[in-house]
Amino acid sequence: MKRIAIGCLAVAIAALALSLWFSSRAVAILGPSALAVMEDGTVWLSVDEGMWQLAPDGRLLSRTEGTTLGLAGPVGNLARHPSGKLVLGIRDQDALHFFDPQERKMVETLHPKWPPTLARHASRAISFAFGTDGRLAVATGGGHVVALFDASGAYLRQSPPGLYQFTNGLWWAGDTLWTTNTNGFELIALSPGSMAPLQTLRILGTGQGRYLGMAVASHGRPRATSSELRPLATVVRFVNGMVVGRIVDVFPDGSEREFAGSAGMEPRDIAWQGERLLAVDGASFSVRQFDADGHALPDFGGPDLRAALVSLMRDKQRWGLWYRAALFAAIALFLVGFVVALRVQRQEQAARQARVITPLALGIPVLSRARRWQKALLFLPVWLLLIGWFCLAVWPIGLPGGWLRRLLPVGPGGAVIGLLLTLAAVTLILLYLRLALAWAAARPDWEPVINAWALQSLSRPELAQVLEPNETVRETLLLAGLPARWVVLTQRRILVFSVNLRDRTLRQSIAITDVGQARLRRWARLSWRSRLRSLWNGGLAKLELGGSSRMLLSGDVVSVRTAERVVALLSLQRARVPRPVRASAPLPSAGGRWRWQVLASAMVPGLGQWMQRRAGTGLIFFLAFAVLMLAGTVPLAWTLAGPRAAVSAGTVATTLAGQLLVSALAMWDCWNMRQR
Repeated sequence: MKRIAIGCLAVAIAALALSLWFSSRAVAILGPSALAVMEDGTVWLSVDEGMWQLAPDGRLLSRTEGTTLGLAGPVGNLARHPSGKLVLGIRDQDALHFFDPQERKMVETLHPKWPPTLARHASRAISFAFGTDGRLAVATGGGHVVALFDASGAYLRQSPPGLYQFTNGLWWAGDTLWTTNTNGFELIALSPGSMAPLQTLRILGTGQGRYLGMAVASHGRPRATSSELRPLATVVRFVNGMVVGRIVDVFPDGSEREFAGSAGMEPRDIAWQGERLLAVDGASFSVRQFDADGHALPDFGGPDLRAALVSLMRDKQRWGLWYRAALFAAIALFLVGFVVALRVQRQEQAARQARVITPLALGIPVLSRARRWQKALLFLPVWLLLIGWFCLAVWPIGLPGGWLRRLLPVGPGGAVIGLLLTLAAVTLILLYLRLALAWAAARPDWEPVINAWALQSLSRPELAQVLEPNETVRETLLLAGLPARWVVLTQRRILVFSVNLRDRTLRQSIAITDVGQARLRRWARLSWRSRLRSLWNGGLAKLELGGSSRMLLSGDVVSVRTAERVVALLSLQRARVPRPVRASAPLPSAGGRWRWQVLASAMVPGLGQWMQRRAGTGLIFFLAFAVLMLAGTVPLAWTLAGPRAAVSAGTVATTLAGQLLVSALAMWDCWNMRQR
């Protein structure tokens, strides 16, 4: 079994490494990206790290690899220069490369001289465009400004601060520079002389995609209802994430006309070829085309172009399929190996365990298979309520508030209603548990059901390790609440364990002779504060064990009949208790090490549990931490470092709250399960 576990873990690591290699192959296939239309109608298309030349009718004329052109990376932007040359912008580089379509070679490289305040945005520029005199305008995206350079690359000036909330698209209309205010949903015209705003056009569209991306001057026709109002610009409008979007024509009055069938595509670039709009779709690896009225036409390109792009898409899908298969195999093998390793560990513990205690050996009712089904049905409504609330409040993942946010009014009123609904759901769950447990506790045959967890814990090695020679277990029960405690009554002692779903740690050992009073306080005799606490804990009565001068043990119980027998046994046993023949070896004390363990779990959840030799629980906390880190914190930090996109305060708070919650739970578990 141990060899199987080691083999599964080793193969899982190999499968994980293989999945990363498959992922790198899939990511390397970018497909079509940037697009430019020359004066003669010739189309240049960047594909991966190469440049493809297309005839005006879409025939594939040539394919040139990036290495042949001396490019070190994929082309992210293409623009036509007034001289007739094609200007290429490489992803994550600030240099602009001038390509001569006639000679098919690079003839010049331009390094714009960015000011220090914008230098870090130079390699992340979203788009650029050249004026008729060679002046260069660059939209900086996360820099929130548009920068202007002369024909030699010398910095001239920039747009006023605070004008944009991200800017991604721009084009020249004569001597006027039009730009997009991405998150402000505006088109802003700038004066190149001063870069001051000349005109601001608020876009009125309310479709699924709102955020503004690439933009060019429109060649679209007027609406059928108006022969005078021609569209001003063709703009890509993205949904949140700036990947999926739609294409619209924006009119001077702020209205828009959506290009039919463009919603849901992944627009990477757009350009007009006469009265046809060409759009690169990253979802289908195709060049879509539309007429001047916004109607969809057959995809641009001849059979050779389409076949080449389809081949790339199939390669990317194949590598992606292999990546997912290897990743799922790695996860499955890791889980199998981990489960087998835990089983081996438990078998080794059982082999070293001198005594195996079972409820049947003690004459305590055993939880049969039928009883397990009863237990599942008893708590089924609770799980259904939790699942329903999760779907309503959280789903889909990544949208805090989920469907509930859509149903509630915007503003403080909606937040108050959401809070009240949450409190109502929690109250409903607590009331159901109170009624269901009270119903079960009143029936003797349901005792093994409501005391199942304590009974099943009797066979744990943690109990056998602390029992003294000739010490016999008499009863066991669970003290409900947070934290929950597992109580074991022997003929000599009361053993109290700190517990979670996986682990048991001895917390307290009380000699029977030290118990001066044992009582069970019913619900009707509790104070209103104790009733509220019991309701929250799910308890039906309160067990209290007092000494001569202080309370030794107190907690809420669910299995009232079991608690009654514990009180009766204590009353009988504490008069005379046999002394142990030989004291058991004490458990190793953690001393002050638990503080380091708590600190370790604060830094890396699960590390403190591993230091406490609780590998299973540690893995659970670490996986939760890793998933939140990889799916939320790292992408958020990467986005904010750019900045590459606007991130709401709610998103930041939600992400940080998730990370802090996992760390707090890991710290609390580490503290609660420390050895005393």
